[in-house]
Parts: sequence; structure tokens; C-alpha cells
Amino acid sequence: MNKPFLIIILLALLGYVTAFSWAQTEKDVDTHTSSAGLTWPELTGIDGKPVDIDKDKLQHLIIFDIWYEYSGSIDSHINFVSRLPDSFKQQSQQIWLQPEFNVTKAQLDEFVSHYPMTKPLVLDRQYTLMRQLGVWQQGLHLVIDNGQVLFKGEQAQLETWLQQRYPEQKLVGIALSSNVNKTDVMTSNEPKQLNELDFTLLTGQTFNLTEQWQTLSKDKTIKLVFIDSLCPMPQFPDCENQLDKLNQMVATQPTQAWLAVVNSYYVDEKHAKAFAEKYQLTLPLAFDYQNQLFKHFDVFATPYQIELDSQGKIVSRGDRLH
Repeated sequence: MNKPFLIIILLALLGYVTAFSWAQTEKDVDTHTSSAGLTWPELTGIDGKPVDIDKDKLQHLIIFDIWYEYSGSIDSHINFVSRLPDSFKQQSQQIWLQPEFNVTKAQLDEFVSHYPMTKPLVLDRQYTLMRQLGVWQQGLHLVIDNGQVLFKGEQAQLETWLQQRYPEQKLVGIALSSNVNKTDVMTSNEPKQLNELDFTLLTGQTFNLTEQWQTLSKDKTIKLVFIDSLCPMPQFPDCENQLDKLNQMVATQPTQAWLAVVNSYYVDEKHAKAFAEKYQLTLPLAFDYQNQLFKHFDVFATPYQIELDSQGKIVSRGDRLH
């Protein structure tokens, strides 16, 4: 074997050993990074305040899109998170993450003013945190414990994971698994028996819904109109016209029984009263504390109307006021 050929072989072997050693080093680095877990960067909410990571809790990171939340859809993240088991919510720190795409800080400020439950809301500039987490889409939930990602997936997957972790508790209200027919939930006309429910109207009067339908004659109904006092807003572009239409219907149907149900999820009773005065609503208005009626009738959007007969059963429901 001549010397030049032998030198070539030795150089090739040396290159292979070097490459193998470099690969092993890279492997060791990756393994070390994985075992060390996520190092949280300095997070700042859109209010300019730093987000302190609570090391005594799990971090529940919600990667979402504010424009989809405005739709009021049944599977919006706000609706989903509101129904998570209490045990999980008490043991976790929610952090809402909006990717820096098709959104401005002013729009985020307005969104949080309407939906304060999304604090802290962090704008992920240049997808910094998403890159670090290795995720490239919105609509994801991550559960992190001391830097270790325990869960990463969509709503239906998180629901399954939570049922395994908290078998004694279920999500409040309907399940949001992928097999739920959203159209059926929103528009079903199946009769639904009503339990005893007492409410205090914004006027201070007591209103018992069960007694109301029990006193109806057989040919009469009571119409429940579910409304939101955050009007006008981007997700309710026609709300003012809808409220005008509602006032007209109440005025032209004096023998019809009515009850307006005001969503309480992100407002207080004072705000609801100001809303009723602004739009001169004359029908009885109930401030739905803890959204009892919204949950009872599976209502997830506004305005929405449900009509009950004298047996307390649903005879019609839908998003058209009539």
C-alpha cells in the first residue's frame, strides 16, 4: 500500500472519529437541555408588568388568537378555560400567549379591557417563546412543571389528560371533545326541564322563573333573551340594532312574557345597570350571577333567544330574535 493512499485512509478515519465525537457532544448537550427543562425567559404582560412565574404552581400556557375569541364560539379558549376543574385552576398559573401576528398592542389592550380573565396576556414577539417550546400553531395548551412540559396539545386532548389527572372532577358544563356537534348544542329544540331558579332583577325585584312559566296559560310562552352588556364591541357588530329590535318587539307584544338575561362573566351589576339605561331596555333584566342560566341552557353566544312553554320546556331556540 503506497503512502498517499494510507494517508487518505487515516485522514478519513480521523474525520469519522471527529464527527462521531461532535455528534456525541451535541447529543449530550440536547440531553442536558431536555433534562434541565424550559428556562423561562423574562415575560412581560401587555400592561408592561413583568410576569412572575409561580414556582409552587403548574404553568398553564394558552396559545390563542384574540380574533377567534371575539366570535364567542363554544370552543373558544375563554369558554373552555372557564370550565376547567377547580382543582387544576387552583394548582396552576394561567398565562395567555398571543403570537405577534395580525395584532397591535392597542388591540390587545382593548381585548384585555373586555376580557380581564385573560391576564396576564403576553405578546410573543418574533415567536420567541413558541420557538423555545417547539410549537408553531395557535390553539394549543401547555402544562409545565418546574420547566418540564407535562402536557402539550389541543383542547380535547387536554380534557382527556385532566380527566386522568383529576378523575374526581369533570369540566363544568358540556364537554368540548372533538365529537361534540356544535350546531346541535347551539340550536337544539329538544325539551329541557327547568329546575327551580330564583333571580333578582336589576330593579331589585325577585324573579322566580319556575313560577313564571307555571302561571302561563297553555297557549302562552316566556321568551328568554340572552344578551351581553359589552355593546358595542368588535364581536357584536350589530348589537345596537339588535337591542333596538328587542325594544320594538317588547313594545308591540304587551301580553308576551319576557326576561332578558345579562351575561356576568366579565362585568358587574353596576355595568349591567348602566347598559340597561343607555339602551332604554324596558323588559325585566336579570343579572346572571355565575352565568347559571347561560350554563343551564348551554348558551355560548349573544344575542340568543330561548322560548319556554307552560310546562317549562323549550319550544324554540336560536340566534334570531322574534
